[in-house]
Amino acid sequence: ARRFTRCVSELHLLLETATNIGQLSSKFNFQLYSGVVTLENNYLRSNSSSSLLIGETRYSRGLYSLFSLRSSVQYTLKPQAQVTSTSITLLSRNQNNIRTQLGVALDFTGENNSNISFSTSYLFDHMSLSLSTILNENGDKQLQINAEFSFGKSGPSTWSIDNYTRSQYGRSQIRLFQDNDVDGIYSSADTPIEGGKIIGNTRWRHLESDADGIIYLDGLNTRSPSRLKVNEASLGDPYLKPNFSEVNVTAHAGGIQNIDIPVTLKMEVEGKISILKNGNERGLAGIPVYVKRLNGEDVAQAITEFDGFYIVQGLSGGEYILTFDRNALNKFKISSYPETRFTANPEDGIVYIDPVIIDLDGP
Repeated sequence: ARRFTRCVSELHLLLETATNIGQLSSKFNFQLYSGVVTLENNYLRSNSSSSLLIGETRYSRGLYSLFSLRSSVQYTLKPQAQVTSTSITLLSRNQNNIRTQLGVALDFTGENNSNISFSTSYLFDHMSLSLSTILNENGDKQLQINAEFSFGKSGPSTWSIDNYTRSQYGRSQIRLFQDNDVDGIYSSADTPIEGGKIIGNTRWRHLESDADGIIYLDGLNTRSPSRLKVNEASLGDPYLKPNFSEVNVTAHAGGIQNIDIPVTLKMEVEGKISILKNGNERGLAGIPVYVKRLNGEDVAQAITEFDGFYIVQGLSGGEYILTFDRNALNKFKISSYPETRFTANPEDGIVYIDPVIIDLDGP
């Protein structure tokens, strides 16, 4: 029997030059034992913390003609290798208009987030009715009853009511939280974000995360990945930025995909560099500015504006050294290379660096 066939791979690279954030996503699919294995990894490199590498391995296959089985393991490989959670879901398709799902999720982070979920949906001629319940290890219980339909124009003068069932589309539970300990994993040290919004579908534009940071998204495409982004304007603080600029979600028909999106406080540094010649001060334009950690690691950069001012964005809390490009300074016959050591406190938002004035009239 052929146990390993038909491989498909995807690779996505996202760069944000304004905040010096890079994200590399990879996805690899192959068939194994009449099922499909999906390996998905996300590598995040930013100046907010050390590099973060997280991944998920999923396996799905049909069982006879009535059931399908889906299992997944979520893990981090960097900064610390550990399995964070695992889940297994059994989906029943015993009739054409009924879908039933039973799932078990185990949390290994010590935060009591393990849960058992059950959902069933029935497809009527013009609408669908679904029932979902989740029992969490910490004692929380959730129960949802939903009736869904759509009303639209199907011709020049014809209007109709159609169903929009969860047995045909996927759902996702998004949790937004402020990652206070900057480890990318939700824990008791972190703060849920209320009122956050997700960009990716017009039907979600009025949805907001609740007091627990949870927001449910319906109607996810099951044939191709859906790209989700956090609406940064909804976070309430201009210095709060999501760790991932974009999240790719592969939805499963009738299922719920749980996704955590960490958000961290970013800072910016402002200052000015100028020269003093013949008694006149003039700002230096086009000078590259670098911010490094004390160990010499580059974390951010910017270029001075026409008047010598610069703004370096996307810094997390910590101690840094700010320097200027030596080759650029050499063009102005500057032989001294100023360096400034500073401490960034995320609660301050902005760090103001004393102006650097290089006296060319001196000895």
